Amino acid sequence: MSKNETRLVVMTDNHGSHGDPDTLNAIMAFCDDFKPHYRWHLGDNWDFACLRKGVSQDERDASWSAMDEDVEAGCEWLNRYRPTHYTKGNHCNRVRKLIINTDSRNRLDALKKVEKSMSKAIRQSGCKVVKEYTVRDNLISLGPIDGGHGFGGNPLRYAMTYHRGYGRALLCGHWHTARQEMMKRYEGGVFWMLGAACSLEMDYSDTHISSLGHQNGFMAFIIKDRHYIGRQAHKFNGRWLMPFSS
Repeated sequence: MSKNETRLVVMTDNHGSHGDPDTLNAIMAFCDDFKPHYRWHLGDNWDFACLRKGVSQDERDASWSAMDEDVEAGCEWLNRYRPTHYTKGNHCNRVRKLIINTDSRNRLDALKKVEKSMSKAIRQSGCKVVKEYTVRDNLISLGPIDGGHGFGGNPLRYAMTYHRGYGRALLCGHWHTARQEMMKRYEGGVFWMLGAACSLEMDYSDTHISSLGHQNGFMAFIIKDRHYIGRQAHKFNGRWLMPFSS
């Protein structure tokens, strides 16, 4: 490796207790070999299914007991992966939104405890850069590479809104799909969706047609000045095809 090269690994969407063990193990095995200078996590380290919008009170009560397991699994992954940069996702943001809107004192205390555990886990993982899930403050950058969790239901609209041009790369999670789009704009650039590090068969998405396009994956980059090479890790026929492998 040239001393002027910077190596970056990027993953996203492990969703706490829904993390896919094979994908998480593949990420760590790759990091051990690739030895990145930076490790990005683009959000949804926790799932919090019981807090999702539209869930019934019965469903919320039944799944609230799984909160501790979800929090613990997300904290364990941060301690293992040790990201240098973290962008919060819409699932992470559920706790903050419900803290603002709850009218239950008991729930408020429980949610504040969860929020404290999340913040502590991010801090203790060694992460130095944390971005909130807001449309003005969710992007992180390293040279020509930008990354954020993703917003809304249309990934190409997101790409056209947040891509910064000049041959840059924009990375996101959120849609659980591995995909590459060349930007049709002056001076080009590329948009990558990373794939997810969670199970592809979560109960609350199993009636969504879009879930048929969900894939496990992550990415790696070698960066030098304004230039970069980015490659996706894919699982093919039960075997991982790793970036930059000989």
